[in-house]
Amino acid sequence: MSTMRYRCMSKNRVVLIVLMSNIDYLSLDGRALTLFVTVMETGSVTAAAERLGITQSAVSHQLDRLRTIFKDPLFIRSGRGITPTRRAEQLEDEARALLLQLQQVVRPAQFDPHGAVLNYRIGANDFQRDIVLAPLYRTVSEQVGEFNLTILPAEKPRAEELRNGKVDLIISPMVPDHADLMMRRLYQDRSVCFYDPDQREAPSSAEDFDRARYISLTFLQGQAVTRQLETNRFDLDNRVNLRVANFSGLATFLKGTDLLAVAPSLLSQTALQGFACAPFPYVSESLTMYLIWHQKDHQNPEHSWLREQIVQQCSSLG
Repeated sequence: MSTMRYRCMSKNRVVLIVLMSNIDYLSLDGRALTLFVTVMETGSVTAAAERLGITQSAVSHQLDRLRTIFKDPLFIRSGRGITPTRRAEQLEDEARALLLQLQQVVRPAQFDPHGAVLNYRIGANDFQRDIVLAPLYRTVSEQVGEFNLTILPAEKPRAEELRNGKVDLIISPMVPDHADLMMRRLYQDRSVCFYDPDQREAPSSAEDFDRARYISLTFLQGQAVTRQLETNRFDLDNRVNLRVANFSGLATFLKGTDLLAVAPSLLSQTALQGFACAPFPYVSESLTMYLIWHQKDHQNPEHSWLREQIVQQCSSLG
């Protein structure tokens, strides 16, 4: 081993490498190291066996195995107890360090946001962007060193985009039915009827809704949002006169007209702020929004931390 490599190692690691240069180090395991440290602490085979919950013969067998590996007696009988050899004393600190490292290997990793650089791609429409991701960006940016966020348009979530890493997370009311996708509920909303109060009165009767003209959202693939609404005794989709491709477009065409827009009530905080709204009695089901990710990212500490930030951000929405 070169001098340069020695400089990159801790003092204890160098000692261990020197001591183990001529031994079968692959024969060591965590149980053997634990037994060795326990015998060092108790100074007795009997006491070590009691602490570990094994027989004295099992301790003696493991010590014989360690003596073979290290080519050293390790412990010498001294009266009623045992005394460690110089080699055993040299190995004790490093054995403890190795056990600690083994514990850290199997312990779930922790994420420290302070100073971290996060790069994420999240699929969301403009409504979810404004109501969830805009405040999220501000909150996360205050906690990490750098937050680089790319928001990609998402209509119907596609499992393949999460599998191949095109997106890291998707926010959507539609959950793909795939076993390798994980999801978590973010919030619930309801559909209401938005209108321009300067142009018309609030609809209240069945006749008002029946005679009204409507504006609605249509996905890029041509799928109308109104077809997804579970309406009761009301054919909303066939009453739509104007369709736009995003939620912000609703405000542009709703302003200055007598049109009605059946949309999530939380739009009153973003794109449809300033418009009036009235209950829409023909939609009974609530709208549930989900956070979706691939199972390959489920145990990732950084990914998990960001998911929790999104959940907390949505906790006040419903």
